[in-house]
Amino acid sequence: MRYALLSLALSLEAVALWVVLHGDLLAAPLFGLLHTAASIVAAGVLPQLLPPHLHHSKKQASLLFAAFALFLPLAGLLGATVGVLLSRHLRTVPAIGLGWATVPIPDLPFRPVRISPHSIYSEAHFFDLLRYAKNGHQRLRAVMATRQMADQYAIPLLTMALKDPSDDVRLLAYAILDRKEQEIHASIRDRLRELEGSDQTRRAVIHKRIALDYWEFAYLGLAQGDLLAHVLGAALEHDEKALAETPQDAALHQLRGRILLRQEKLDEAEAALVKARNAGLPEQAILPLLAEIAFRKRRFDAVRTHLEALDPVARSRAPLSRLVAYWL
Repeated sequence: MRYALLSLALSLEAVALWVVLHGDLLAAPLFGLLHTAASIVAAGVLPQLLPPHLHHSKKQASLLFAAFALFLPLAGLLGATVGVLLSRHLRTVPAIGLGWATVPIPDLPFRPVRISPHSIYSEAHFFDLLRYAKNGHQRLRAVMATRQMADQYAIPLLTMALKDPSDDVRLLAYAILDRKEQEIHASIRDRLRELEGSDQTRRAVIHKRIALDYWEFAYLGLAQGDLLAHVLGAALEHDEKALAETPQDAALHQLRGRILLRQEKLDEAEAALVKARNAGLPEQAILPLLAEIAFRKRRFDAVRTHLEALDPVARSRAPLSRLVAYWL
């Protein structure tokens, strides 16, 4: 019966087309009547021929087929008929809902997870949780996770947590930051005591270690304002004392250059980095710093030159990859 009605719709459409092609202007009303009748019949029968998994949308399908048949004479009806028959006899569409499952959101871990590339929680995700999570307990656990992070990731997150609206989050962040500061202070005190009675070679090693401890304060952002100026000054002082004992130590020249760069002493910093390179430090460790100095001096051609000299592996790593993409 359904195929008979479909044949009737196609026949009405064919007669309507014949009338408009072989009649005069008075045939237009007859064409409109036949075409409308064909569209109504098609809109009623085509949804019944749809595959079983589409039977829930018969009303919407009727409107769609009616619009196709009515506004696209012949082509609309033929296209809808072919599409329905193909979907019925060549159907490969899986059942709706197949392959979907509802799973609970995993709990927030106490440390960054790197089990697979699909892990949900990494260092960057903890920043987003602390910034956007409305649940204070989640923000608290994000702060607790910093105990398992590298300091370069943990310190910025803890600094952000000091502005959290929750007292518990702020107090925990302050306690963890204070502990990190106390550890560095304790290391400096121990090494200052160790200086007493040490020989010349040992003193150079101790001064270098103290300079690195002070530099860690500045590098991690634990010191600001006047305290930062004091920390940088102390780091530079101990670095120069170590250089006085071991003037060929390339790492000490590099550290001196980084300290001077942080102090905005650009010419001295550049000279120190050049000495580090001449003392044997790989050029790849110096070029990014020289590029920064060149940028601050507004020597933009030199910035491009230094970045071009980096090897492809270094240029592909973050954060240098974005700088290279911009400048080169």
